Order: sequence, then C-alpha cells, then structure tokens
Amino acid sequence: LDVIVTQEVLNSKIKQAISIYGHIDVLVNNAGYVQAGLLEAVSDEKRMDQLNTNMFGSINMTKALPPYICEWKTGTIVFISSFFSWYAQPCGGAYAISKHGLAGENSLLTKERM
Repeated sequence: LDVIVTQEVLNSKIKQAISIYGHIDVLVNNAGYVQAGLLEAVSDEKRMDQLNTNMFGSINMTKALPPYICEWKTGTIVFISSFFSWYAQPCGGAYAISKHGLAGENSLLTKERM
C-alpha cells in the first residue's frame, strides 16, 4: 500500500479491505525509510518525501479508520516510531523529524475519543 496517495484513495483502500475481510482489528503504521544526508545535501523534495511517507502517511492511514472503529467499538491503532526520534544521529535529521512527529500525533488518539 502506497501511503502517500491521496486521502480519498486511502479511505477507499480501507473500505475495500473491510468489504473483503469484514473487519480490521489492528492498524500498524510502520511505513518508513531513512533519507540520510547533511541538511544542505538533502533536497527539499527528498525531505518532504521522507515526511510524507514516515509521518503523514501514517497519519492519513489513521484518519481513514476511526469511523469504523467507533462503529465497532473495538480496534487498535499502533504507531511504530524510532529510537532516533529522541536521539537523532548525524545526517538523520529528516528521519528523526518524521518519526518524532508520530509521538505527537499519537497523543491525539485516546480511548475516550474512540
């Protein structure tokens, strides 16, 4: 599944999966890759590709599922972050930012909201 497609496509994929399997028990947001390089060496396009895949892709996948989870009153959403989101390494800034963003987004999802 390409997580950087439009929200409409992701919503459609979730709906298609539910029509095939009847239910989604767990969504594991683990899409990602490392775009390594010095700040001045990594293009803005590559940096945005990193953020769109690792952070916004997970966020958008998650946005597609709550209507169903609320209806079913069950479900689990998991975000896979990284040690490097807290302890960034040289040449790994774009990766660290993309994974650290998931920690903040995850705080918006609470059992009470679902």
